[in-house]
Amino acid sequence: MTEPLARTPLTDDALPAFTGMRLEAVAPGEILNVRGNGGDPAFTEAVASALGCPPPVTPNTWAPGEGLHLLWVGPDEWLAVVDAEGPSGRLAALRNALGTQHAAVTALGAGYAAVQMAGERARDALSRGTPLDIHPREFGPGQCAQTRLAHASVVLWQLDAAPTFRLLIRRSMSGYLRDWLHAVMRRMDG
Repeated sequence: MTEPLARTPLTDDALPAFTGMRLEAVAPGEILNVRGNGGDPAFTEAVASALGCPPPVTPNTWAPGEGLHLLWVGPDEWLAVVDAEGPSGRLAALRNALGTQHAAVTALGAGYAAVQMAGERARDALSRGTPLDIHPREFGPGQCAQTRLAHASVVLWQLDAAPTFRLLIRRSMSGYLRDWLHAVMRRMDG
């Protein structure tokens, strides 16, 4: 059974509606920080067996796993963002698979909120707040980045060519993000 979304300013009933862009609250299940040597076959096999995909080793890319997205965030660091309806127990499964390898897995807890942005105006709205070049020739499906969005730190990844984006943000900044999106869309409409 899916847990209800924790009340944050990024729950669906708190998100503004805009023409040409859909905003949807996304409830992440577990969020795991995974550290290890992506060049070590034993590490990649352990991660793949526990999460359903090997860790991507190309910078700023993500891979789909079993009910999760595994995002490259550094040369030896990944974020596993498990869907709320995805299988539970990934922390224990990953720790068991890694055994005594030189690696670390940390649960990041419920300190994050997520939102999905889709539609022809999503890229334009994001481009007004990030220094990241998110033009389709530079940032497309399968890519991710840690960046700033206005004054907030976010992890951003593109799911498809629609385009559909996901943003992971600290829960304490979720009201700011909602208000910023609302202000940007009002300016774009005006």
